[in-house]
Amino acid sequence: MYKSIDSGTFVLQSIDDRAQAQDYPTALRMLERHWPLLAELQGDAVRALITRIPEREWADDPAILAALGASYGTSGSQNRSAALPWFDSAERMARRDAPAQLPGILLHRAATLRALGRLDDAASAIDEAEALLAEHRALIPSMHITLQARAAAQKGMVLLHRGRYDDASALLVLATDLESELGAAELVECRSALALIAAVSGEYARSEEESMLAHRTAGDDGLMQSHFGAPAVIAEAMIAVRRLRLADAVALNPALGVIGRLPEWQAFARYAQAAISSVNGRGIEALELARRALEAARTWQGDVVVRSHCAGLRATVLLQLGDLEAALDAAKSVDPGANHEQCTARHIAGVRLRQGDPAGALEALASCDELGDGHSVRTLLDTLLLTAAARYDLGSATQGHIAFDRALHLAGATGMRSPFISLPQGSLRRMLGRAFDRNQPASVHAILEELRGDDDIDMSMNDPLSERELVITHHLALDKTVSQIAAELFISTNTVKTHVRSIYRKLEASNRKEALLRVQELGLRLEITPG
Repeated sequence: MYKSIDSGTFVLQSIDDRAQAQDYPTALRMLERHWPLLAELQGDAVRALITRIPEREWADDPAILAALGASYGTSGSQNRSAALPWFDSAERMARRDAPAQLPGILLHRAATLRALGRLDDAASAIDEAEALLAEHRALIPSMHITLQARAAAQKGMVLLHRGRYDDASALLVLATDLESELGAAELVECRSALALIAAVSGEYARSEEESMLAHRTAGDDGLMQSHFGAPAVIAEAMIAVRRLRLADAVALNPALGVIGRLPEWQAFARYAQAAISSVNGRGIEALELARRALEAARTWQGDVVVRSHCAGLRATVLLQLGDLEAALDAAKSVDPGANHEQCTARHIAGVRLRQGDPAGALEALASCDELGDGHSVRTLLDTLLLTAAARYDLGSATQGHIAFDRALHLAGATGMRSPFISLPQGSLRRMLGRAFDRNQPASVHAILEELRGDDDIDMSMNDPLSERELVITHHLALDKTVSQIAAELFISTNTVKTHVRSIYRKLEASNRKEALLRVQELGLRLEITPG
């Protein structure tokens, strides 16, 4: 069982009683033993208690100096940098007089450095602490195991920010397996981080389980809206977005606003808010929030995964807004991850489809095919839908059926829905119509009903083609160029282009092939009439 909040409160009261009785040596000895647990939960109280004890009693004690530093990392603290001078003093004294205390001090210093975005410095402190633990055999076994658990947790958090999710997950699982060695806040942080990693990987059931455990450990002490619980709240928002549970996502915005004031999670919280705006149709707002997220991560050391998340979101939003070149440019900054957790290929393929290049879309998705079952579930649905649309555009109906049906089964298993709204709606409507004509299990049929809404898919046109547009569509079917059509109809090329844009809009198509497929589905008769 982890070291609970209640037990920390009892210990702190006992220490305070000794200090009130002016039994300073006993109070300080108790603080030396318990400060890692107390400082993370009740930092203000710890700091107030120490400063009531005459400074001459503790000025040369590295453990008490470290406790003062760690007190700035308490739940809700926004002044993390104030800890560093205390840790500097504690570290110097420990190196000189108390080397056995140095690993613990280094690990708490690493937590502060990580929260300030100094990931390289944090990693160096953790590495030194682990090296010292390997050397210091004089430590009692329980303390050695506690510090190993804390080192695993700290390294896992650094790797999470780096986007090395598999490695981070392994270390955080190790730390939670040693939960009896951790304080409540540390355990909440590990569980929350595992929830975020699982959400990013598309393992939503596991993410929800870890988030539930984090909430259960945190209780009602505000830990879930501190930097300890922040990753779980961000994970919950990401899942709500992918499942298009818009009310749930919007309801998380106030908590994300609170988390957005914490240095370590400011960028991720703004990213989550941007994702919520994007699925609510507020693309420009989403782009601004993504910009602010990138600004928050600007000074962080090295490659930080939230930057890549923001670039991917920008590519998605720009694609929805129709700025294809900007979407491609944003996609260049996306690191797909080892298992395509973010998948640059889906952004490129989406642009290629809208440019009328389904073969180019499939070429972009080739790297996804190579991953096979190793592809991240989170972005696999996107790639299957894009593959289906491209196959249909190329006339490969059977392969299109297979890809779309796989997408439907995956949507049923994960609850994901947002990738469907990222497709050109004309393509989606036609794929849904074809899927209804195939024999589907009840679970898939329910998803089809959900996706098309309460009414049947309307295959008619709200805005019919004019006679002149029908004529131009006929010429498009004959594979004539814009210049050839203009010459035959004795009109300018600009006029032809205007008509073509109107035709595509009315047919809900993004290219000539898609428009002609739509014509066939509608049963339109294309006849030449005199110009």
